[in-house]
Amino acid sequence: MPSTPSTSVEPMRRLVTGHSSDGQPTFVYDDSVPAAPWRGADDKKHTRFWITQQTPIDTNTLRADMKDITPDRQIVQTNGSHCVCMHLAPGAQSPMHRTNSLDYVILISGELTIILDSGEERTLTEPGSVVVQRGTMHLWQNRTKDTWAHYMIVVVDAAPTILPGGDGKPVELVEGIKPE
Repeated sequence: MPSTPSTSVEPMRRLVTGHSSDGQPTFVYDDSVPAAPWRGADDKKHTRFWITQQTPIDTNTLRADMKDITPDRQIVQTNGSHCVCMHLAPGAQSPMHRTNSLDYVILISGELTIILDSGEERTLTEPGSVVVQRGTMHLWQNRTKDTWAHYMIVVVDAAPTILPGGDGKPVELVEGIKPE
């Protein structure tokens, strides 16, 4: 496996708006959020920006820093959402997985390949490219030799996946990781 430069994932700036006690719009948070290893792996990191724990979201009273909350289902928050930037080292990939969520994935920089368990794949090379990931088995792969892939994901909790032509029951899964 190629070496993973330790300086490749810099802290990211985060701005969170809200209202002051007199009702004026303000920035509640303006800070840098560091990346942390994803599930103990140095070749996969994440920068968590915000989590919601219910919908609809009450933006009137929420003042706590929601970046410090861990989603209750790995990357998915039950009845909520999770805004996170994932960082994938050169040559690294995620495991094949499925989550009960709707994910909006936006490439920030680098190159990122999504591979479905059917064998179909697409490679994102242009910053701003979007994948709307809807409960399919998939993995993420960075095929480059020297550039980290950085991609933003907004994960929204969803009903369990029921496959067309199946028995009408939700797909069984260990959320986040395909059973071996």
